[in-house]
Amino acid sequence: MKDFLHHIRNTTFKRTNFKVFFFFLFFAFFIWIIIQFSKTYTREIVVPVNFVNPPKDKLIPKKSDEIRLRIDRNGFELLWLSLKTVNVQVDIEHLKSTDNSLILEVDEHEYSLLEQIGLDYRNIQFLTDEIEIPFTQKAVKTIAVVPVTEITFAPGFNSQKQIELTPDSIKVSGPQKMLDTLTFLPTENIELFQVKSNQKGSVEIDKQNLKNIELYQNEVAYSLKIEKFTEGRLEIPIQILNAPKNSEINIFPKELSVIYTVSLENFSKITKDDFKLVCDFKDIVENQQFLIPKIVKKPEAVSSVRLNLNKVQFVIKK
Repeated sequence: MKDFLHHIRNTTFKRTNFKVFFFFLFFAFFIWIIIQFSKTYTREIVVPVNFVNPPKDKLIPKKSDEIRLRIDRNGFELLWLSLKTVNVQVDIEHLKSTDNSLILEVDEHEYSLLEQIGLDYRNIQFLTDEIEIPFTQKAVKTIAVVPVTEITFAPGFNSQKQIELTPDSIKVSGPQKMLDTLTFLPTENIELFQVKSNQKGSVEIDKQNLKNIELYQNEVAYSLKIEKFTEGRLEIPIQILNAPKNSEINIFPKELSVIYTVSLENFSKITKDDFKLVCDFKDIVENQQFLIPKIVKKPEAVSSVRLNLNKVQFVIKK
């Protein structure tokens, strides 16, 4: 019996030989895998395609589709493709269209598609020629943009013009009924404080109340010319209107000081002839013993115009 056990210990199936056996088994399997994966295979693959940047004048419910390709690649490349998450996007804004569909011609986008998939041109055949993308046409309208502003000026500075927008109107698209009620597009609030130099910038359109409305652009540029201003004063004679007939009217004073703000550039251009000051007897109410002067003419270049007095005394001599 002892001799038999001794014989078993020395047999070729002892434990140390099992380790060698399994090592060579796995090594042979590894070599087989390498050989198989090194071979070239022909496979068809399906790639999902997402549509981005749709035309703003079209409603497109279809957001994605797929294309089919036939490729010749070795097993390693096919394994890599099967494990890779492919996110392919196609810009459809400028695609050709029929009456109710955009046409994605695959051959015109081959380079971009292969680059996103991570493939080169070797032994690749696109099995999908084109994709139809149905759409519904939206209405289009050009709407004026109106600036919403909060502006304060540093002392001695002002602007003769309103803030300017470029462009001053933009195209929008959407349901016709909604566009019919849309008369202007407000901007986001433009805040400029203690301004004393020319201003430029960009501002977004306020889209808060624009549900289902598509803007062709989301922002506009603005500019504001700032000038140094000063105060001017001129003595202007008062003209009497609708005086009682057959009466002599004496007023006091006969002239009033017109005080105004004007840019330094235009200061010397302002003259008495640019203003007209009147008192109208038709404006007198019962028992009123004075006239109220009014400025009925002034140049566009001035602002903050006021008079040094707001009452004119009069005497009627018959």
